[in-house]
Amino acid sequence: MKIKTKISLGISFLFAAFIILGGFSLYFTMKISKQNQLIMKDNHLSLVYTDNMLQALNKLNNLKELSLPDPNIKLDKADVPVLLKVLEQNIRDEENNITEIGEKEQVQLLKENFNIYKGRLTFVALDSAKDKQEYFFTKILPEFTAIENIVLGISDLNMKAIVRKSEAASYTASQSYLVLSGIATICFLGFFLFIFGFPDYIANPIKQLTEAVKEISNKNFSTRVNFVTNDEFGEISNAFNTMAARLEEYDNSLEGLSLENKIRYEAALNNLKEAVIILDENQKITFTNSYAEKILGLNSAEICNKFAADVANINKQSELILKDSIGLGNNSNQIIILDYPGRNSRFIKEVKHITTSIKDVELLVTIGHIIYLKPDDSNIS
Repeated sequence: MKIKTKISLGISFLFAAFIILGGFSLYFTMKISKQNQLIMKDNHLSLVYTDNMLQALNKLNNLKELSLPDPNIKLDKADVPVLLKVLEQNIRDEENNITEIGEKEQVQLLKENFNIYKGRLTFVALDSAKDKQEYFFTKILPEFTAIENIVLGISDLNMKAIVRKSEAASYTASQSYLVLSGIATICFLGFFLFIFGFPDYIANPIKQLTEAVKEISNKNFSTRVNFVTNDEFGEISNAFNTMAARLEEYDNSLEGLSLENKIRYEAALNNLKEAVIILDENQKITFTNSYAEKILGLNSAEICNKFAADVANINKQSELILKDSIGLGNNSNQIIILDYPGRNSRFIKEVKHITTSIKDVELLVTIGHIIYLKPDDSNIS
């Protein structure tokens, strides 16, 4: 799987997790809100209607009871119709607000009993009764009690519904808390793994590869990297290891050839009748032939792999030969007089700068220097 694909999947996972978390949060919030609205809108209204009916019934009953002991007490005939109208209106409102099982039957029974109660409660019926007290207790009061019980039953039914729906809302809230907590935990773990794990997944291979390249630049061709992945890092690992193996093989093949050539070149240079000193690009002495050792009065073990500026401070001979030598132009000739051997000798010092060009770039890079000392036998002092 490609790194780009993994990044896309990781970001998609985080996006999906947040969408799911937000969706569930919205779902449970709306569900709990809807349940609370049903309780407030439906059952609460039914309680309001039944409470209004009970108040109207109690007032009607009190009016009739007050009129019984003293026949001379005349009631205001306007009170009874108003209370009956209030009772009738609330019965009608309750009929339009039926929400619970069995509530419709109770409302229907309430209407039937109310119609009977209303007919028996008229002043005409009450005045025509021979024994008003008996009429009240045998005709009116039983209907009042029946209506009151039905209204209380409707109220109790809605109260129980409120309790039940409140418990359901609480259960929904607790369930939503558990579900949302679980989703949030999964999202957090995924987010944690992505944020803290993915950078290491990218950075660690790059760090290993950088260190391996440094090792290769130091000619440690046995260096290998091992990325056990099926993405671009795995391909880079295989390509790098193949390159390192070929470089190691090439270096091993050159090692024997270089040793043989080095011996051949050193033998040739030692047979020259001129002194030869070779420096690398950092002005470190890498080779001196036997003639140069005699002139310098130093052997190769003392000066090889040392900077020319440091060797120039050892004696006068080395100072004349090495000091400021690199500053001379290529193939520049300079006459110097040296104490050799036991007499002053003139030498022609020639410096050659070895350069190479970088591929595809018009730039010359210095990779070494060669100092030649040729005896000037024509003018020996």
